[in-house]
Amino acid sequence: MPKLLTFDEDARKSLLAGVSKLSRAVKSTLGPRGRNAVLDKGWGAPKVTKDGVTVAEDIEMEDPFENMGVQLVKEVASKTSDVAGDGTTTATVLAEAIYQSGLKYIAAGADAMAMSRGVHKAVAVCLEQLGKMATPVKSNDKKAIATVATIAGNNDPEIGAILGPDALLKVGNDGVITVEEGRQVNTEVDLVEGMQFERGYLSPHFVTDEDAQICELENCRVLIWEEKISNAKDLVPLLEAISESGQTPADHCRGRRWRGAGDTGRQQAPRHPQDRRRQGPRLWRPPQGPDGRHRRVDRRAGHLQGPWHQARKRHR
Repeated sequence: MPKLLTFDEDARKSLLAGVSKLSRAVKSTLGPRGRNAVLDKGWGAPKVTKDGVTVAEDIEMEDPFENMGVQLVKEVASKTSDVAGDGTTTATVLAEAIYQSGLKYIAAGADAMAMSRGVHKAVAVCLEQLGKMATPVKSNDKKAIATVATIAGNNDPEIGAILGPDALLKVGNDGVITVEEGRQVNTEVDLVEGMQFERGYLSPHFVTDEDAQICELENCRVLIWEEKISNAKDLVPLLEAISESGQTPADHCRGRRWRGAGDTGRQQAPRHPQDRRRQGPRLWRPPQGPDGRHRRVDRRAGHLQGPWHQARKRHR
């Protein structure tokens, strides 16, 4: 596909047009007096939102150069959402202001790269000053927490009352709050103790309740290991030490060769009848098999599935 090329002033003007159009749509939602935006999804009813990053993600320009400007500001909003969780609209407004001011200085003959280095230095100074100006919110200050939660919830006092004193105080500073769609009229808060992830046990030999097909352990020791476990003998010294203490061991690791995992399931020593193993949640791209397809592992059923496992057998 042939590429369109543009340079200098024409390129900067096209990028500025895209940045300005997206910023105009997003900054209308800023602040307590911000207005809602209506988005046409192409199917079903239009979506009404006041979230800046949601508005930004829905914008596409027909002109390719203007669309590049849109994509640049989208990245600003997206990174702000990932790092801070809020402030996407403010970040969009700042990005437009910095870009517009930069173009004025470039038109006056300033060095663009020197300006870029200056912006990075200014960011470091701003972060330092913001850290000094920030007021820490105490975990038991319900009023302050409710105020911050209300602002983060697009100035909705109902959301602030639920997220602040109710949800946040229950989970603590290091807790995680997940919002899910419900079918009821009222908003409810459910507290889930502990941690959960979608992974099952490695072998059906680990089941403690045959009827429910679940593995349930209480007051167990948990081993988290970064490497793969290829031989059950690697765990014997640890299991012996835990067995002497009278507690139940359970381990989570990056993975293990299936032969080693199966041997562990079938050859559990009588001294460790409640030893249970499972693979931790996958946080990386799964490896590809000989046919170019990704491996699919069904750890709940205790066996490998999919064409990669079959292809590996044939290639051997």
